[in-house]
Amino acid sequence: MLEVPQTTRLGRPRADARAVFEAILFLLPTGIQGKCLPGTFPPKATVHDHRSRWSRSEACRKLVARMIEKHWPGIAAYCQPDNKVSLGYVEGLNNKIRVIQRRAYGLRDEEYLRLKVLSCTLPEI
Repeated sequence: MLEVPQTTRLGRPRADARAVFEAILFLLPTGIQGKCLPGTFPPKATVHDHRSRWSRSEACRKLVARMIEKHWPGIAAYCQPDNKVSLGYVEGLNNKIRVIQRRAYGLRDEEYLRLKVLSCTLPEI
């Protein structure tokens, strides 16, 4: 779909397109800077160059348009005022989860953590 053009340049070997794409997908939702990429991804300059090139390409625009069209009902539902979750509730829940994680330090059972998080959201009896 998004192809890296083949050239006969000297220098570093070309980065794997899949690895670059995964790095871009890692950066977008987290909002972190490229310099904070884990070492398993290609160099930040490579990722930045490919992202810039792909964002200007027509194929990328068509891909994004198709994705928006496919998920439009969910996007429109999210924008309804009655579907909003207050930031105060989210921050409070995040704080509770961090307290639970601190108390459960050393436990490696994710199911136990999940049950504790779910139980903290239940109403008092």
